[in-house]
Amino acid sequence: MTPHSALLAVDCLWRIIADGRISLTVRDHCQQFGPPEAVDAHAEALALLDGRRITSAMTFEAVGDFTLEFEGQRRLEVVNDSSGYEPWNLTAPGVHLIAMGGGGISDFSRKA
Repeated sequence: MTPHSALLAVDCLWRIIADGRISLTVRDHCQQFGPPEAVDAHAEALALLDGRRITSAMTFEAVGDFTLEFEGQRRLEVVNDSSGYEPWNLTAPGVHLIAMGGGGISDFSRKA
């Protein structure tokens, strides 16, 4: 991991909001919606967010949700959808957060 890199592993619902509207969700993956090819949600998410600077990150402790805001009115919302398993975790230099099933976020970050 480079000094400014992070890894967000998501095993729950997520969606990308662009210009105030839902642009893509994990549930769109492999759906056909009319075009000749099915949606590759991972590739489309990369196209929507790649190269955009993160402007803020917010956790919602009570429910275990996580939101990243990007330049250009783009937002990635990660929604905890389990009462029993860990839906996402974030690892970055000095940071390690794990969302808990049922809500809450455990902080395993290294303290300076």
